[in-house]
Amino acid sequence: MTTIQVISKTEFNKQYKNKTGSLMFPSNYWDCLHYCDEEKLKSNLPTPLPKGAKILYVLIHTDASPDYKNIANTLVPYRTPLCADRNADGAYYYTSKHGFSMWAVNHPVGDAIIVINKK
Repeated sequence: MTTIQVISKTEFNKQYKNKTGSLMFPSNYWDCLHYCDEEKLKSNLPTPLPKGAKILYVLIHTDASPDYKNIANTLVPYRTPLCADRNADGAYYYTSKHGFSMWAVNHPVGDAIIVINKK
């Protein structure tokens, strides 16, 4: 089972900022916000966001993280299939309308940490 945790930007800066990487510089977490369907994600949160709150990051554990879980987090939906390892939970062979094929997922794997601008 996977979870979603909502934290403030202040908490992110204290605990996660230096552990968040990118494709070029991987670390324990990566931000998948750019791939997420934010409206569906907001409706899947355990409690509604405070009025005026904005999602800044959606952190997912990488396979380098000690807390990595290869379990699809269906609470965090992607807007479009995203390229993935074929061993990722929920992975399937996807062919785009342009004929490009790849292993893809519709959700990240593992627990998610949602960073918002105010709490």
